[in-house]
Amino acid sequence: MDIVWQGMSLPMRLDAVPEVEEALAAAAPGWPQRRRVSDASTAPIHLWRRGAGYCQTSPALSRPLPIPTAASAACSLIADLIPNFLLEQPDLIGLHCGSALVGERLVLFPEAHRAGKSTLSTAFACAGYRVFGDDVLALDAAGEGMALGIAPRLRVPLPASLPAAFSAYAEAHRGPGDDRYQYLSLPAGQLARHGERAPVGAIVLLEREPGTAAELLPLAPGDGLLQLLCQNFAADWPAEPLLAPLLELMQRVPCWLLRYADPLEAVDVVVEAMRQPAGVAALPASRRWQETAHLAPEVDEVTLAGRWQPTTGWRARPLDDELFMISTLAERAGEVHRLNPVAAGIWRLLNCEPLGADETAGLLVEAFPGVPAKRVAADTRRLFAELSRAGLIQRVSSQP
Repeated sequence: MDIVWQGMSLPMRLDAVPEVEEALAAAAPGWPQRRRVSDASTAPIHLWRRGAGYCQTSPALSRPLPIPTAASAACSLIADLIPNFLLEQPDLIGLHCGSALVGERLVLFPEAHRAGKSTLSTAFACAGYRVFGDDVLALDAAGEGMALGIAPRLRVPLPASLPAAFSAYAEAHRGPGDDRYQYLSLPAGQLARHGERAPVGAIVLLEREPGTAAELLPLAPGDGLLQLLCQNFAADWPAEPLLAPLLELMQRVPCWLLRYADPLEAVDVVVEAMRQPAGVAALPASRRWQETAHLAPEVDEVTLAGRWQPTTGWRARPLDDELFMISTLAERAGEVHRLNPVAAGIWRLLNCEPLGADETAGLLVEAFPGVPAKRVAADTRRLFAELSRAGLIQRVSSQP
């Protein structure tokens, strides 16, 4: 049996495994598919029965992958389906994130290890909001999020610390599952269908802390951009075309950090914030300087002797008062560095004229009168060393 998914030209081939077909349909109920009898055509993704389990091949696998259960097979097939779909849709960017519709705007929760994006997406469904996905969202050229139609999937067993209402909702809407994962079968209309679009309203980074009351803290736009850059499916894309739409997005939507323990309480906090005028509170100057502190060791005077200037081969893209440096060199293709406000200021100074580390520190002391001069000098030397290691600045070969 071949399955042809909407938006795909090549089929997915399943050999006499009706239980996997059933699990797959339930795991992606919003993604239209048609079935046909297998023929001699090529099928990049192929699954067949082997013993008590299954075996799968795909372009992403170097060798056939053994799979124990039908639910695990559905997980694996979808994991390979998504990047193949995105390859055939070059106008879309795939993001690892959960997403829910609040009013007419999407809230995005980029992937962070065990931070609970699937749990929070399910909590939004439990609270009556529409889910666009718990793991993947496509971003189109207009900056709108596009659902793929894949159901939320929870890791099981569920933690005992979850609210009773959440656990009851998950139990009442059980879909295909095994002893590792459980898909949810959401009520009609609560899962956005494949191709459904909505504008992005906020980026929310997650931090689960047991016993913590839910709270939202404003973040700099660069925090959200960095997370989105790290959580895209196109790791081998050139940085510039990938960064441009994400940069535009972060220039117009707020970015928050959500600290929480109770996912249902977290939903209430996010929904309330979405009802307020959008914006990100500015960080005070003292906080901005504090964020430049690094764990790099002290740098000796000899290492940073002389004057320095920016290295060629970089394109600077501003976001708020930060800079994202994108390599234009073939040997460093895809390399991106984020400069915080102070580092960005130093890089701009060096664009005006070559300067030494201590000269630059003298200028910064005037800009940060509340920070001890000795600390400004030490931090400036560290920043010069880090900019040099990143290849962003170089020593001037001859002094004027």
